[in-house]
Amino acid sequence: MTLASLDQAGGAAPDPRAIVLGACLAEGPDGLSALEPGWLVATDGRPLAGVGEPELRTFVREAAARHASGVVIRLGRPWSRPPEPLLDEAVHAGLPILALPPGATLSAFLRQVNESTGIHDVAVLSTAVSLQSELIGALSASDMESELVRRIAMSLDVSAVLYDDRQDVIAAQGDAPVHLIGQVLEHGAESDRRREVGRWQVAVSEVASEPRSTYLALAWPTGREVEASLIRSTGFAVRQLLRAHSRTLASALLHDQIQRAQVLVELLEGVSDIRLQRMRDGLVLLHFPSEGTYQVHVIEAAGRAGGTDTEPDPVLSLVQSLAAEHATPALMGVFSGDYAILHTASDGFTKELVLRLPESRHGASSAFHDLTTAPAALRQAQMSLATSRRTGHFTPFHRVGFVDFILGHLPADTLRDRAADALGDLAANDVLIETLIEYLRHGLDIQETGRAMHLHPNSIRYRLSKVEEHLGRTLTDPETITLLYLTLHDTITKPLTASSPRRENR
Repeated sequence: MTLASLDQAGGAAPDPRAIVLGACLAEGPDGLSALEPGWLVATDGRPLAGVGEPELRTFVREAAARHASGVVIRLGRPWSRPPEPLLDEAVHAGLPILALPPGATLSAFLRQVNESTGIHDVAVLSTAVSLQSELIGALSASDMESELVRRIAMSLDVSAVLYDDRQDVIAAQGDAPVHLIGQVLEHGAESDRRREVGRWQVAVSEVASEPRSTYLALAWPTGREVEASLIRSTGFAVRQLLRAHSRTLASALLHDQIQRAQVLVELLEGVSDIRLQRMRDGLVLLHFPSEGTYQVHVIEAAGRAGGTDTEPDPVLSLVQSLAAEHATPALMGVFSGDYAILHTASDGFTKELVLRLPESRHGASSAFHDLTTAPAALRQAQMSLATSRRTGHFTPFHRVGFVDFILGHLPADTLRDRAADALGDLAANDVLIETLIEYLRHGLDIQETGRAMHLHPNSIRYRLSKVEEHLGRTLTDPETITLLYLTLHDTITKPLTASSPRRENR
């Protein structure tokens, strides 16, 4: 079946040569899970009539992202014509909006399309089921992708290649030119149509889109015939297997995260030695040692999307995968509003966390050996995080100075208000503030301050006298110096930059 047999109602212009591979019903804005590449998505508008413009646009974008051939609408009630937001978004997404012929029903249309394309043909499904039985054993292999393509290649007597969305080879089996085949992924890789690559016939289909797009290419020598239904069945079988495998992995990951979070909460809230001994079996099941050297790492969770009751949290999933890569046992969860990770001490793991989550602020405790002292380590990590938030760069607890420790206990609003009160109108005088900062930075040494600013010491003395006039305090008063140092601490401790100009204004 082709798009030319349907009437256009708007959106992008349909390609009359495009082949429709199937059709499914959209039961709502989020009802596109059954949509396959090359299929039409059909609706009578009822599920979408009660949603707003953002949801309509999201529906079109999601259909386009799943490589739909078009959206078919049965006009009447509730839509006498497609909504403008839907049509407008379809133009941008390159998706045609098609109208169902008058008098036609959605069920009859879906049956007609699927019968003509053979998507639900018994032979195709039978072949897919048979292939799934053959391939399912690959899902338990240590290198699942390699075992999967090996079984496909042996079952069909073809070359099989898995590619990621950057055209890099994930796994391959057979003699086909994998790099030449990879180049055709840029052109219509979502379709199951055949292409010629040198002396090879190639069929490519997208078999996974989450967590990354994955393409399966089947290749065989030109001149040999491979049934189209067999190719289509293979793509269908692999797609369904990978979806089921992905759901299983996500479910197992979520269950593991919940267990790790429960144990983590117990440790961070405080346990006795006796209670820790009783938890030993749980720690063993989680591959977490009850003896060793540990650290607590906290990550700012402000604005996190988080997971749901049925989906793993993406940040915790990243932490879990990094821990596996570094062979670092870890317990993780959300504690006191931020992500918390208790792990065996590893500088590489800590550096990787900071590197992979650069938009978040991080805090890390000192190393410790007794798990019953985990609450104290958590407080250290939280102090480290507070310093990192204030200074803008990662500051592990062993680098948190005494002033940082004091400032870490002050709410940010309190600190800003206290600084405004302490500096008064001096804050508006850039020259005097710069001189005061350099004076404090150089240990109240006028000679060193003058050298740093390329000014005569008398110029420094003059400026400092003006500072005292603004403050109404003398700079020989220890309390005044302490207050100014705390107020300007973060600026004072910033490294000097060569690009900062020095001014001679008095």
